[in-house]
Amino acid sequence: MFVAVLAALWPHGTTFQDGLKHIKEGGPLPYFAALALLPCLGFPTTPFFLLAAPAFGLPASIVGTALALAVQFALSYWLARNHLRGWLEKLLARTRYDLPEVKARNYWRVALLIKLPPGVPPALKHYLMALAGIPFGIYFTVSWTLSMCYAVGAIIVGDSVWDRNYAGFVAGLLLIVGLFVLVRWLRNRYGR
Repeated sequence: MFVAVLAALWPHGTTFQDGLKHIKEGGPLPYFAALALLPCLGFPTTPFFLLAAPAFGLPASIVGTALALAVQFALSYWLARNHLRGWLEKLLARTRYDLPEVKARNYWRVALLIKLPPGVPPALKHYLMALAGIPFGIYFTVSWTLSMCYAVGAIIVGDSVWDRNYAGFVAGLLLIVGLFVLVRWLRNRYGR
């Protein structure tokens, strides 16, 4: 879906440099607003992270991403709790299933177990945490912290590739690999 929208928005016959110029001319506000809103509909975030620094510089990209992710997570939680939950409960009422209720002592563990698996779309993870009854503070802390660790690594990688800075590229990759090692350790520790 992301590729189709990007193809539709990307001016026909332009190079990467022309497309990046187009993003720069649009400015950071629409770019980071799109990062805040589109992932709620299932769009991937990694392309936003990789293009942010070449378009707007490293510091602005990290700050813009931090704010956009905060808005995205708050919006996802609100949508799940206020709109999706009622719809899912009505749907499940016709079956023998119910939405799971998580005990308070397991909030952190369940939030980590939902957020940590790679390959699951982030929007689905965020909706599942909210629907499982994870309190907003725990949901937000887990989601924002882990997502920002990955985002900063990806932003550094995007900036480094554009600038041909191989040391920065390696540093960004090491940050991402370090996050995956941490995720594996957390899954082993709390996944029991």
